[in-house]
Amino acid sequence: MTTKLLLLRHGESVANAQKIFASHLSYPLTEKGHEQAELTAQFLKNEKIDCIYSSDLPRAMETAEHIARYHSLQIRTHTGLREVFAGQWEGITFPEIARLYPADFTVWLENIGLCCPTGGESIAALQQRGICTIAEIVRENPGKTVCVSTHATFLRAMQCYWEAKPLEAMKDVPWAANASILSVCYEEDLSFHDFHTGEHSHLGKDFVTVPVHR
Repeated sequence: MTTKLLLLRHGESVANAQKIFASHLSYPLTEKGHEQAELTAQFLKNEKIDCIYSSDLPRAMETAEHIARYHSLQIRTHTGLREVFAGQWEGITFPEIARLYPADFTVWLENIGLCCPTGGESIAALQQRGICTIAEIVRENPGKTVCVSTHATFLRAMQCYWEAKPLEAMKDVPWAANASILSVCYEEDLSFHDFHTGEHSHLGKDFVTVPVHR
């Protein structure tokens, strides 16, 4: 049986607006982030969605809540859907990271797939966490359509996996816009197909935002 995943990047957070690396910290959505999430929820309101999973971080949970209201579903949280753990970069601005940790941050900017934030989780470890978490969700929901609310670096690392690209190629994978939708189908043997990159046409030009990490 085929399980369809609809994967969302959360709406704009306070950390996004302030150019802070949020990582595992609890930043909420901005007013614009809520508007983005609502536009995505309206776009998906006629989609058959059987269950909703979310990272347990507030910005992802708040995004998922907009979707859940249209489908009368409870949100299942999973720490495996969290953003990359950024270690010593967590909670500081990108210009500060560049000043304090120039060598590691240069790798982030120029070859992110090979990066490990100073004192944090490597992108390789993040991708492996993502592979295992998504496999668990698929095994729990055979034949269903599952909405998953998660984070930008998580999605970018997983896109490499779904497109059979090495992590060295992650630098060429675009960042997902806030509140955009990616989709992929899984079979029971955990093979996957029909991967589609971020859909954000429903947001309109005034509501499309992507990360700026400089």
